[in-house]
Amino acid sequence: EVGQILDTGVYVAPTEMLTSRQIVVRATSRIFPDAFDEAVLTVVPVVGESHPELWVMANPANRRFVEVYASVGDDPLVAVEIQVGGQALATTAVGVPVYAHRATFLADPLSEFVTISAEVDGVLLTRTIQF
Repeated sequence: EVGQILDTGVYVAPTEMLTSRQIVVRATSRIFPDAFDEAVLTVVPVVGESHPELWVMANPANRRFVEVYASVGDDPLVAVEIQVGGQALATTAVGVPVYAHRATFLADPLSEFVTISAEVDGVLLTRTIQF
């Protein structure tokens, strides 16, 4: 297994690896199938216990449309809450088995920054992004 690419385009590495692997990820245009680009990634195994992570990605077409992912490993029953400015967001479990919970939001056009927090199985993670 080399991992998976979620419907949202996010690459998720396998939950268990014994050695490093180099993989090629290819993105192909849906409109122009002959147009594509590739990235070479080196995926390395986790040393020690895995821990929750928080990824934040802004949409290149509109930087204020933000996707948030909180990793949960391979336990689909882990409790996850993602908040922006103290407001809880609706989340969707993604991956097979569940690897993360995804939430999206559109930041206020007047805000200079936004703080995102996620609580994953009792662990609090925070990120601040600036516009």
